[in-house]
Amino acid sequence: MKTITDKWYILPLILIVLMLVGKAQAQDTLQVKALLEAYGVKHVDIVVRQSVVETGWYKCTKCSLDKNNLFGFFYKGKYLEFETWQESVKYYYWWQSKLYKGGDYYEFLKRIGYAEDPNYIYKLKTVY
Repeated sequence: MKTITDKWYILPLILIVLMLVGKAQAQDTLQVKALLEAYGVKHVDIVVRQSVVETGWYKCTKCSLDKNNLFGFFYKGKYLEFETWQESVKYYYWWQSKLYKGGDYYEFLKRIGYAEDPNYIYKLKTVY
C-alpha cells in the first residue's frame, strides 16, 4: 500500500496543485522547490538557485523562460522548449540522474561546463 510519504504517490497531487496555482510559469521558488523535492532531485537548494539565476527570478523576457525552461537547457544553440515549467523540472531530474554521480554539486556544474558565465558558481552561491 502506498503511503503519503511515497514520492510517487504524492507527485500527481503536487503536480495538480502546482498547475492550478502556477499555470505555465513558476510563481516563486517555493513552487519550484516543492516539485524538485517531489521528483527527488539532489541538491534542491542549489538547483532552485539555478532557476533563479537562469530566469532572473522568473521575470526575464529574453531568456529561456519564454520556452518554459527554468534551467537554461539548450541544444544546438537553441533553448529547449517545454509545454510547462513543470516539464522542465522533470527534465532536470532526468538530466541530473544521467550525469551526476555524487560529490560537490558546485564542482560538478563547473566541471561539466553547465554555464558559459565564468562567474556562474559565484552567482549561485550569492542568491538569497
